[in-house]
Amino acid sequence: MNTSIARSLSLLSAAALICCSVPACNSGKENPDDFLTEANQGDTAAQYRYGICALLGKGVQRKPDTAVRWLQHAASDLHPGASTVLGICYLTGTGIDKNERIGTRLLRRGAQLRDPHACLTLAQLAARKGDVKASEKWILKAAEYGSRPSEAFVVRELLKGNDMGISMKESIDHLRYAAIDGIHQASYALFICYLNGIGVPPNQDLAIGWLETAADQGSPQARSLIRQLNRGEIRLFDDAKPVNGGDKES
Repeated sequence: MNTSIARSLSLLSAAALICCSVPACNSGKENPDDFLTEANQGDTAAQYRYGICALLGKGVQRKPDTAVRWLQHAASDLHPGASTVLGICYLTGTGIDKNERIGTRLLRRGAQLRDPHACLTLAQLAARKGDVKASEKWILKAAEYGSRPSEAFVVRELLKGNDMGISMKESIDHLRYAAIDGIHQASYALFICYLNGIGVPPNQDLAIGWLETAADQGSPQARSLIRQLNRGEIRLFDDAKPVNGGDKES
């Protein structure tokens, strides 16, 4: 596997573990005892949140076996995060006997429930087995389900010329999702697409709109291009100096 891809997958996996663990019980606004009371009353979200607190030792004594019990309750009610974290517990042997088959099954359930962190962990598992295509498939799913690190990864791969096995229309859709989420490389790429009619009909208004968006989002390349346009050094639409993207966005 390409070293940079492997490194990115490791970072994405780490992001998955952090994102699906910490926010649930670290808001500072509620006490784990409140979660426990509600968990005992059958509240699925509270079961998950208390399970996370017990797993990490946040506000209570760290008890992985107790955490697993509450996560099992929540997962049985199809809580996406509980399925994911419980799957990780099985994969790592945390609070329960290690079992990769059950762990993977739980992660797939989390993915079916649209949990991006489950998708990212499955991507890491596939990467460890050398299955790059499966890894990319799961990262695409995570991006679809709202994972910003995954969106950034997809954009980087698309801009490097890796189509990730998806159609041009799907590529444009992923660029739009990432651009709306503030990733300036995606906004600049959409400017190029609309300027030159790559995957979409050429559209001057949309091209300028995405260029300005990229500049507002911090793209040095977009800002430089706008300065050149304002000084009259280049023109975009009826000039012998077409804009072809210049230096690649990093």
